[in-house]
Amino acid sequence: EWDQLREHDILLLVTFKDDADGLYAEPASRNDRKKSGDLEFLASRIQHIRGCEIKSIRDEEGSEMNAFGEDGAWMDEAKGFSRTATVEFDPVQYHQDDASGNASLYTSFQLIVRRNAKENNFKSVLKSIRDALIDEGNSVGGGRAVLPAWLSDTFLGYGDPKESTCLGD
Repeated sequence: EWDQLREHDILLLVTFKDDADGLYAEPASRNDRKKSGDLEFLASRIQHIRGCEIKSIRDEEGSEMNAFGEDGAWMDEAKGFSRTATVEFDPVQYHQDDASGNASLYTSFQLIVRRNAKENNFKSVLKSIRDALIDEGNSVGGGRAVLPAWLSDTFLGYGDPKESTCLGD
């Protein structure tokens, strides 16, 4: 299943709190864990969560997976069991972590979480909306919004939908 990861998929990387003081000790029995909830227990130990976007994945031999080969054929055969992913983090969050002296957390992630591919479309949906609303060719220094004035307030969530009508002449 992990071999199905593709470029632009989103992963969550998690770091857990150190348990040196025993404050987050796991309940003694399975029944105790069921009462408190496994997810609740795990959530109480989370220290950092960072999202990232996959740029490429390579197998043990360094061959790029989920790509087309030199002959133009789809490369399905991955070698070995070890995978190396090149990811892109949010640059704003990374800068904030670096400025606060917390950049070392990027070398200490303990869990990788992936979402179901059908549910993992948040970034692509936002990009599609942005692309539909920005006309790149109409201004010199970048794009300009092409959303009609009569719809913009409602689209942004603070207008009255009853006032969003287009009355032609």
